[in-house]
Amino acid sequence: MKAEFSEFSYGFALSYEIMNALRPDIVGAPLFPSLRGEGETGIDVSFEPAGLPLFLQFKLADYMTRPHAKYWSDYGKRFFRVAIRRRKYSNQHNLLQALSAREPEVYYAAPAFYLQSEFNQAFTSDRILTDSQFFPLSELPDVVDDEPHYITYCRGVPGFHWHSEDGKYFEAVVSGEAWLGRLKRLALEPRQLGEEFFVGLRTDLAKLIKEHTLQPRLFHDELPIDSDDVTPLTVIRDLRYLLVTYFGVETIILRPKSQ
Repeated sequence: MKAEFSEFSYGFALSYEIMNALRPDIVGAPLFPSLRGEGETGIDVSFEPAGLPLFLQFKLADYMTRPHAKYWSDYGKRFFRVAIRRRKYSNQHNLLQALSAREPEVYYAAPAFYLQSEFNQAFTSDRILTDSQFFPLSELPDVVDDEPHYITYCRGVPGFHWHSEDGKYFEAVVSGEAWLGRLKRLALEPRQLGEEFFVGLRTDLAKLIKEHTLQPRLFHDELPIDSDDVTPLTVIRDLRYLLVTYFGVETIILRPKSQ
């Protein structure tokens, strides 16, 4: 059964709820403000001096309801299945996995529901977060072939399965509530960011994209970013382009309210 709501709706609702759930101790703000509006009105864009960068890629899950479904034996009941794009079409999974070596808080996020009515009820009762699952890219393997790969999980069952030729079971608790508690503890001890972090992140993202591309011919010329310009507006614009276009992530910077 396919999800009845869109990936955009789910991602928007989840991001909103994460930031609300962390208040009042933690402030969360998307890395990418309305840059066009800021450029037109003269509002200054600046680098966050400290914080915890969080990178989320939103996934929708198919709800598997029939006993003959592949991987049914892993659960013996209905379960959710997230498809990872096959490498011959996109190497984005490996890009995200490489990003997680630099930035550990990189996750796939997926709902443990699929009906529009479930989405509506979860949204109005602030349960999008608690009814979601989070999968750390730092723990997932690279995709080394062009075969299908999946993540499966079951509502109310801890852990998840990674399905490939060398399948693996992860016992990690990935429910929204437990994930949020861990995130809050980390955010209360923020990292130093500032210009060095953001300019360095732009450089490293461009390097990862070139290293992991499946189409080297696309990079006879440089990426359309201005690497010589280190002003906040340009760097943030470049980061938005790279992270959204190639990595497909929403980026949120978390920091204690007092900072």
